[in-house]
Amino acid sequence: MSYQAPPTLQQLAFESLLKKEALTISGLAGLPWFLFPAAFERAFRNNQTDILRAMVPAWPFTCLPVGILMKTPHLETLKALLDGLDVLITEEPCPRRGKIRVLDLTNRDTCVNRSQSCEREFFLQFTREKTVETFPYSRGKKYLHVINDLSIMDSRCGECTTYLWRWAQQRQNSVHLCCPKSHILTSKLFPTAIDFLKSVDLHCVRELKHLYINDAPALVGSLADCLRCLKKPLQTLSITHCYIIQRDLDYLPLRLNLSSLKHLYLSFTMLDRCIQPLGYLLESVKDTLETLDLAGCRLEDSQFSALMPALSQCSQLLEINFYMNELSLPILKQLLHLTAKLNKLTKEIYPVPPEYYDGCRVLVRRFDELGPELLDILRSERQLKEVCFFAVACSIEL
Repeated sequence: MSYQAPPTLQQLAFESLLKKEALTISGLAGLPWFLFPAAFERAFRNNQTDILRAMVPAWPFTCLPVGILMKTPHLETLKALLDGLDVLITEEPCPRRGKIRVLDLTNRDTCVNRSQSCEREFFLQFTREKTVETFPYSRGKKYLHVINDLSIMDSRCGECTTYLWRWAQQRQNSVHLCCPKSHILTSKLFPTAIDFLKSVDLHCVRELKHLYINDAPALVGSLADCLRCLKKPLQTLSITHCYIIQRDLDYLPLRLNLSSLKHLYLSFTMLDRCIQPLGYLLESVKDTLETLDLAGCRLEDSQFSALMPALSQCSQLLEINFYMNELSLPILKQLLHLTAKLNKLTKEIYPVPPEYYDGCRVLVRRFDELGPELLDILRSERQLKEVCFFAVACSIEL
C-alpha cells in the first residue's frame, strides 16, 4: 500500500494563486524571494506562459536554470522565457530584484526547486559557478548569457534551436549564446551549420568531439572555414561522399583541433591528386588514431605510397578500411608488410588488386590462390582477428 503525503499549505496556496493569472502577475513585485522557485516551477509545469513571461524579469537570482524542467523542447515556453529576457534588455526591472545574468537551458543535475524549501545560498553558489566557470573566455561584457546545448541533426535543427539562434542573432550586442555541448550530424544543411557555429562563442564549447558530414556539395571549398570555427579538439571527423579540394586538404594538418583525433572517416570522398597533407595529418595523430576509413577514395599506387610512412607510425590503430582503392599487387604487399606491424588491429579491409580482374569480372579462382600468401604476410608478425579482401565487380568468374 503506497502512501502519498497530503499537499502542504504552501502548495495549496500556489494552486489557488496560479489559477488567477492576472492577480499572480500583478502581485509578483511583492512576492518574497524564497517563494519564487516553487512558484516558477508550478507555473512551468502548468504551461502558464503568461506567468512565466512576467516572472523572468522579476526573478530575484542571477541564474535561472530551467533546462532540468524542459524534458523535451517546447517552443511556446521558450518564447515566453525569451520574451521575459527582452523586458530585461529594454527596461529596468524592479530595483529591489536581482537581474538575471544566466538563462540555463541545458539539462543539468541542478533543478529549480525539488524540495519544499529553497535557500538563497544555494542559488548564489550556483550562479557563481555558472558565471565564473562556464564563460572563462568570454571576450565582450554581454548583458545576458544563454546556455543551450547545440544539436544539428541532418536536415533538421529543431524549431526551438532555430528560434533561439535567430533571437540571439538579433540581440548580439546584449546576448551571449554559449553551447557547452554540441552535436552536429549534417549533410544538405551544411551552410546553416557553419552559420550556427559562427554565431555562438566557441570558446565556451566544452564537448564537440564528433563531427559527421555526409554528401554535402556545399563542403567544397568550405571545410577550412568550418574547422576554423572549432576551437576544441575533435575525437571524430567523418567526411563521406564529398569532394575535398586541395586548398582544404592542405589545411587539415594545420588544425590543432585535429591533433587528438581518434576516428577519421573519409569513405567515398574524392581527394585531390596531392594527398601528402593527409599523410602529415596522420603523423600528427599517430599516437591517438584508432580508426582510419579510406574506402572508396579511389587512391592509386603513387598516392597510397605517399601515405605509407605516416601510416606505419599509427601504432594505436584498431580498424582500417582501404576497400575500393586501386592498389596494384606490389603496393598491396607493401601495405600488408606495413600493417602487419600494427599489432593492435582487430579489423582490416583491403581491396582486391586490379591484376585479379578481367574487365568487370573478378577472377575468384586466381585470387583464391593468392589469398593464403597475403594472409601469411600478416601472420608473420601477429595473430589475425578479422581480415577481409573485398572486390568490386559487375560479375564474378569462378
